[in-house]
Amino acid sequence: MMTEVVPQLRDRRYRFIKIRQKEKKPLEREWVLKNNYQYDDGKLLSHLAMGGNYGVLGGHGNLVIVDCDNNELVELVEDYLPRTFTVESGRGGKHFYYHCEDFGKPMRLRDCGTTNVGDVQAMGKQVVGPTSIHPNGRTYEVVDTTCIAPINRATIELVFGDHIIKNKERKLHLQDFERNDSLSITSVIPLGGLYKRGGDLQGCHPTHGSGTGENFTVNPTKNVAYCFRHSRGGGPLYWIAVIEGIIGCGDDLRGDKFLDTLDVAREKYGYEE
Repeated sequence: MMTEVVPQLRDRRYRFIKIRQKEKKPLEREWVLKNNYQYDDGKLLSHLAMGGNYGVLGGHGNLVIVDCDNNELVELVEDYLPRTFTVESGRGGKHFYYHCEDFGKPMRLRDCGTTNVGDVQAMGKQVVGPTSIHPNGRTYEVVDTTCIAPINRATIELVFGDHIIKNKERKLHLQDFERNDSLSITSVIPLGGLYKRGGDLQGCHPTHGSGTGENFTVNPTKNVAYCFRHSRGGGPLYWIAVIEGIIGCGDDLRGDKFLDTLDVAREKYGYEE
Protein backbone atom coordinates (compact mmCIF):
# COMPACT_ATOMS: atom_id res chain seq x y z
CA MET A 1 0.00 0.00 0.00
CA MET A 2 1.26 3.47 -0.92
CA THR A 3 1.99 5.55 2.20
CA GLU A 4 4.24 8.31 0.81
CA VAL A 5 4.74 10.50 -2.22
CA VAL A 6 7.39 9.03 -4.53
CA PRO A 7 10.96 10.28 -3.85
CA GLN A 8 11.27 12.19 -7.14
CA LEU A 9 8.42 14.51 -6.06
CA ARG A 10 9.54 15.17 -2.49
CA ASP A 11 10.23 18.85 -3.01
CA ARG A 12 8.79 21.47 -0.66
CA ARG A 13 7.96 23.72 -3.59
CA TYR A 14 5.47 21.19 -4.92
CA ARG A 15 1.87 20.78 -3.77
CA PHE A 16 -0.37 17.72 -3.64
CA ILE A 17 -4.07 17.04 -3.11
CA LYS A 18 -6.12 14.18 -1.78
CA ILE A 19 -7.98 12.09 -4.35
CA ARG A 20 -10.62 9.51 -3.57
CA GLN A 21 -9.57 5.89 -3.41
CA LYS A 22 -9.28 4.35 -6.91
CA GLU A 23 -10.62 7.57 -8.46
CA LYS A 24 -9.31 10.63 -10.27
CA LYS A 25 -11.61 13.14 -8.59
CA PRO A 26 -10.20 15.47 -5.87
CA LEU A 27 -11.57 14.72 -2.44
CA GLU A 28 -11.69 18.32 -1.22
CA ARG A 29 -13.06 21.46 -2.80
CA GLU A 30 -11.03 24.61 -3.49
CA TRP A 31 -7.87 22.54 -3.86
CA VAL A 32 -6.29 25.04 -6.24
CA LEU A 33 -6.01 27.77 -3.60
CA LYS A 34 -6.01 26.21 -0.15
CA ASN A 35 -6.74 22.50 0.24
CA ASN A 36 -3.35 21.29 -0.95
CA TYR A 37 -0.34 19.94 0.93
CA GLN A 38 3.41 19.50 0.97
CA TYR A 39 4.63 15.96 0.43
CA ASP A 40 5.16 15.24 4.14
CA ASP A 41 2.02 16.87 5.55
CA GLY A 42 0.40 14.58 8.11
CA LYS A 43 -3.07 15.02 6.61
CA LEU A 44 -1.87 13.85 3.23
CA LEU A 45 0.11 10.93 4.69
CA SER A 46 -2.89 9.77 6.73
CA HIS A 47 -5.03 9.86 3.59
CA LEU A 48 -2.47 7.73 1.72
CA ALA A 49 -2.20 5.27 4.61
CA MET A 50 -5.96 4.70 4.33
CA GLY A 51 -5.65 3.75 0.66
CA GLY A 52 -6.40 7.10 -0.95
CA ASN A 53 -4.91 8.39 -4.19
CA TYR A 54 -3.13 11.72 -4.52
CA GLY A 55 -2.80 14.38 -7.19
CA VAL A 56 0.22 16.45 -8.22
CA LEU A 57 -0.52 20.13 -8.84
CA GLY A 58 1.03 21.92 -11.79
CA GLY A 59 2.60 25.35 -11.44
CA HIS A 60 4.08 25.04 -7.95
CA GLY A 61 7.86 24.98 -8.14
CA ASN A 62 7.52 25.71 -11.88
CA LEU A 63 6.27 22.15 -12.35
CA VAL A 64 4.48 21.34 -15.63
CA ILE A 65 3.26 17.89 -16.63
CA VAL A 66 2.82 16.85 -20.26
CA ASP A 67 -0.17 14.50 -20.08
CA CYS A 68 -0.27 12.33 -23.22
CA ASP A 69 -3.34 10.21 -23.96
CA ASN A 70 -2.17 8.69 -27.23
CA ASN A 71 0.99 7.19 -28.73
CA GLU A 72 1.54 10.01 -31.21
CA LEU A 73 2.03 12.55 -28.42
CA VAL A 74 4.17 10.12 -26.44
CA GLU A 75 6.45 9.66 -29.45
CA LEU A 76 6.75 13.43 -29.96
CA VAL A 77 7.85 13.90 -26.35
CA GLU A 78 10.28 10.98 -26.39
CA ASP A 79 11.79 12.05 -29.73
CA TYR A 80 12.05 15.82 -29.24
CA LEU A 81 11.82 16.81 -25.56
CA PRO A 82 14.45 16.15 -22.88
CA ARG A 83 14.36 12.85 -21.07
CA THR A 84 12.70 13.34 -17.69
CA PHE A 85 10.83 11.74 -14.81
CA THR A 86 7.93 9.81 -16.40
CA VAL A 87 4.84 7.99 -15.16
CA GLU A 88 2.60 5.63 -17.10
CA SER A 89 -1.04 6.31 -16.35
CA GLY A 90 -3.66 3.69 -15.58
CA ARG A 91 -5.00 3.87 -19.15
CA GLY A 92 -1.60 3.49 -20.79
CA GLY A 93 -0.83 7.14 -21.51
CA LYS A 94 2.18 8.89 -20.01
CA HIS A 95 2.86 11.87 -17.74
CA PHE A 96 6.17 13.64 -18.44
CA TYR A 97 7.28 15.99 -15.65
CA TYR A 98 9.29 19.17 -16.40
CA HIS A 99 10.40 22.43 -14.78
CA CYS A 100 9.38 25.45 -16.85
CA GLU A 101 9.76 28.98 -15.45
CA ASP A 102 7.92 30.79 -18.24
CA PHE A 103 5.06 28.41 -18.96
CA GLY A 104 1.97 30.33 -17.79
CA LYS A 105 -1.47 28.86 -18.46
CA PRO A 106 -2.16 25.18 -19.21
CA MET A 107 -2.49 23.96 -22.81
CA ARG A 108 -5.09 21.62 -24.25
CA LEU A 109 -3.81 19.33 -27.03
CA ARG A 110 -5.86 17.70 -29.79
CA ASP A 111 -5.40 15.42 -32.76
CA CYS A 112 -5.75 16.48 -36.39
CA GLY A 113 -9.51 16.79 -35.86
CA THR A 114 -11.24 18.00 -32.71
CA THR A 115 -10.53 15.14 -30.28
CA ASN A 116 -8.65 16.09 -27.12
CA VAL A 117 -5.60 13.84 -26.79
CA GLY A 118 -3.62 15.44 -23.99
CA ASP A 119 -2.70 18.48 -21.96
CA VAL A 120 0.24 20.39 -20.65
CA GLN A 121 -0.84 20.83 -17.04
CA ALA A 122 0.29 23.92 -15.15
CA MET A 123 -1.12 26.19 -12.44
CA GLY A 124 -4.73 25.30 -11.61
CA LYS A 125 -4.46 21.74 -12.95
CA GLN A 126 -3.46 18.38 -11.52
CA VAL A 127 -2.60 14.86 -12.56
CA VAL A 128 -3.03 11.69 -10.53
CA GLY A 129 0.24 10.91 -8.77
CA PRO A 130 2.47 7.87 -9.32
CA THR A 131 1.62 4.71 -7.33
CA SER A 132 -2.05 5.77 -7.18
CA ILE A 133 -4.67 3.31 -8.42
CA HIS A 134 -6.71 4.04 -11.56
CA PRO A 135 -10.47 3.29 -11.47
CA ASN A 136 -9.72 0.28 -13.71
CA GLY A 137 -7.47 -1.18 -11.00
CA ARG A 138 -4.15 -0.45 -12.71
CA THR A 139 -1.36 1.46 -10.98
CA TYR A 140 0.15 4.76 -12.12
CA GLU A 141 3.69 3.41 -12.47
CA VAL A 142 7.01 5.23 -12.58
CA VAL A 143 8.67 4.16 -15.85
CA ASP A 144 11.64 6.55 -15.86
CA THR A 145 13.32 7.72 -12.64
CA THR A 146 15.40 10.39 -14.41
CA CYS A 147 15.51 13.74 -12.58
CA ILE A 148 12.89 16.27 -13.64
CA ALA A 149 14.34 18.14 -16.63
CA PRO A 150 14.17 21.90 -17.31
CA ILE A 151 12.38 23.10 -20.42
CA ASN A 152 10.93 26.33 -21.83
CA ARG A 153 7.52 27.15 -23.28
CA ALA A 154 8.90 27.91 -26.75
CA THR A 155 10.22 24.36 -27.05
CA ILE A 156 6.86 22.87 -26.04
CA GLU A 157 5.04 25.05 -28.57
CA LEU A 158 7.49 24.09 -31.29
CA VAL A 159 7.15 20.35 -30.64
CA PHE A 160 3.36 20.22 -30.37
CA GLY A 161 2.62 22.85 -33.03
CA ASP A 162 -0.84 22.29 -34.51
CA HIS A 163 -1.87 20.07 -31.57
CA ILE A 164 -2.24 23.18 -29.39
CA ILE A 165 -5.73 24.60 -29.11
CA LYS A 166 -5.47 28.39 -29.30
CA ASN A 167 -7.72 30.51 -27.09
CA LYS A 168 -9.27 32.20 -30.13
CA GLU A 169 -10.60 28.78 -31.17
CA ARG A 170 -12.23 28.36 -27.76
CA LYS A 171 -14.13 31.65 -27.45
CA LEU A 172 -17.61 30.28 -27.03
CA HIS A 173 -20.58 31.53 -25.05
CA LEU A 174 -21.77 30.20 -21.72
CA GLN A 175 -25.41 30.11 -22.78
CA ASP A 176 -24.58 27.81 -25.70
CA PHE A 177 -22.90 25.34 -23.35
CA GLU A 178 -25.61 25.54 -20.70
CA ARG A 179 -28.11 24.23 -23.25
CA ASN A 180 -26.13 21.00 -23.28
CA ASP A 181 -27.76 18.46 -20.97
CA SER A 182 -24.73 16.16 -20.51
CA LEU A 183 -24.47 17.42 -16.91
CA SER A 184 -27.22 17.39 -14.34
CA ILE A 185 -27.32 20.20 -11.80
CA THR A 186 -27.80 17.59 -9.08
CA SER A 187 -24.48 15.96 -10.02
CA VAL A 188 -22.69 19.29 -9.50
CA ILE A 189 -24.37 20.72 -6.41
CA PRO A 190 -23.70 19.00 -3.05
CA LEU A 191 -27.17 17.90 -1.98
CA GLY A 192 -26.43 17.20 1.68
CA GLY A 193 -28.58 19.43 3.88
CA LEU A 194 -31.01 20.38 1.12
CA TYR A 195 -34.66 19.47 1.59
CA LYS A 196 -37.54 19.04 -0.84
CA ARG A 197 -39.83 22.01 -1.28
CA GLY A 198 -42.36 21.22 -3.96
CA GLY A 199 -40.38 20.28 -7.06
CA ASP A 200 -37.26 22.09 -5.84
CA LEU A 201 -34.49 21.44 -3.34
CA GLN A 202 -33.80 24.22 -0.87
CA GLY A 203 -31.35 24.93 1.91
CA CYS A 204 -27.95 26.39 2.71
CA HIS A 205 -25.65 27.75 -0.02
CA PRO A 206 -22.82 25.25 -0.72
CA THR A 207 -19.93 27.76 -0.55
CA HIS A 208 -20.81 30.85 1.48
CA GLY A 209 -23.43 29.37 3.78
CA SER A 210 -26.64 30.96 4.96
CA GLY A 211 -27.91 32.85 7.99
CA THR A 212 -31.44 31.52 7.49
CA GLY A 213 -30.56 28.12 6.04
CA GLU A 214 -32.81 28.83 3.06
CA ASN A 215 -30.86 31.10 0.72
CA PHE A 216 -30.29 28.54 -2.01
CA THR A 217 -32.58 26.54 -4.26
CA VAL A 218 -32.07 23.88 -6.93
CA ASN A 219 -34.57 23.15 -9.70
CA PRO A 220 -33.71 19.71 -11.17
CA THR A 221 -36.35 20.02 -13.89
CA LYS A 222 -34.92 23.26 -15.31
CA ASN A 223 -31.35 22.11 -14.49
CA VAL A 224 -30.52 25.34 -12.65
CA ALA A 225 -29.77 26.60 -9.15
CA TYR A 226 -30.30 30.04 -7.60
CA CYS A 227 -28.70 32.06 -4.78
CA PHE A 228 -31.11 34.50 -3.12
CA ARG A 229 -28.33 36.44 -1.36
CA HIS A 230 -26.70 37.44 -4.64
CA SER A 231 -29.85 37.24 -6.81
CA ARG A 232 -27.93 35.04 -9.20
CA GLY A 233 -28.70 31.70 -10.82
CA GLY A 234 -27.25 29.46 -13.48
CA GLY A 235 -26.80 25.98 -14.82
CA PRO A 236 -24.18 23.31 -14.08
CA LEU A 237 -21.21 25.13 -15.58
CA TYR A 238 -21.85 28.30 -13.60
CA TRP A 239 -22.08 26.38 -10.36
CA ILE A 240 -18.97 24.34 -11.13
CA ALA A 241 -17.12 27.66 -11.40
CA VAL A 242 -18.49 28.79 -8.02
CA ILE A 243 -17.95 25.50 -6.19
CA GLU A 244 -14.40 25.07 -7.54
CA GLY A 245 -13.50 28.62 -6.52
CA ILE A 246 -12.91 29.88 -10.06
CA ILE A 247 -15.38 32.73 -9.45
CA GLY A 248 -17.28 34.00 -6.45
CA CYS A 249 -21.02 33.54 -6.13
CA GLY A 250 -22.65 36.43 -7.98
CA ASP A 251 -19.68 37.04 -10.29
CA ASP A 252 -19.90 36.76 -14.06
CA LEU A 253 -18.42 33.71 -15.78
CA ARG A 254 -16.56 34.88 -18.84
CA GLY A 255 -13.21 34.99 -20.61
CA ASP A 256 -10.37 32.86 -19.28
CA LYS A 257 -12.39 31.88 -16.22
CA PHE A 258 -15.05 30.40 -18.48
CA LEU A 259 -12.39 28.46 -20.40
CA ASP A 260 -10.90 27.23 -17.14
CA THR A 261 -14.35 26.11 -16.02
CA LEU A 262 -14.82 24.11 -19.23
CA ASP A 263 -11.55 22.30 -18.55
CA VAL A 264 -12.55 21.46 -14.97
CA ALA A 265 -16.01 20.35 -16.12
CA ARG A 266 -14.51 17.95 -18.67
CA GLU A 267 -11.79 16.54 -16.44
CA LYS A 268 -13.58 16.34 -13.10
CA TYR A 269 -17.31 16.15 -13.86
CA GLY A 270 -17.38 14.24 -17.15
CA TYR A 271 -18.78 17.11 -19.20
CA GLU A 272 -19.12 16.39 -22.92
CA GLU A 273 -19.84 18.95 -25.61
